[in-house]
Amino acid sequence: MFQGKTKAVVPKDEDVKRAVTASWHLTMSENHWSNFVTMKSFVEKVLDPWRVKKCEELGLALDSQKMVWLIDCWKVHISAGFREWMLDLFLLIKTMFVPANCTSKLKVADVVLQRPLKHRFRQQFNTWQAQQVAL
Repeated sequence: MFQGKTKAVVPKDEDVKRAVTASWHLTMSENHWSNFVTMKSFVEKVLDPWRVKKCEELGLALDSQKMVWLIDCWKVHISAGFREWMLDLFLLIKTMFVPANCTSKLKVADVVLQRPLKHRFRQQFNTWQAQQVAL
């Protein structure tokens, strides 16, 4: 997620083009924090399509197979509006919340997968930024 009001904030280098080609979903918000709009977009464009794909791969019934989504207690996640929206449109996705200060214990992907990804992204950005200054 990038900070800004238009798609102009999304980087335009080859890595991002490859990410978009690989069906990554890039989005932005005015302050780079997740909000109701970006969370709805994530559920509709990433989470539920992934659930559908997994059901198809495993031969499971799309109309009855439930999924547990373990997320943190970010204010938009626990908001009544978001929880009601999930219950109205995505009954098969059971949203559960990681208690505060327990993310590293219960959401191993944050530590094992996202941290290295964010670290590499930061390295690439720093390299790009240094190149821009050197010009």
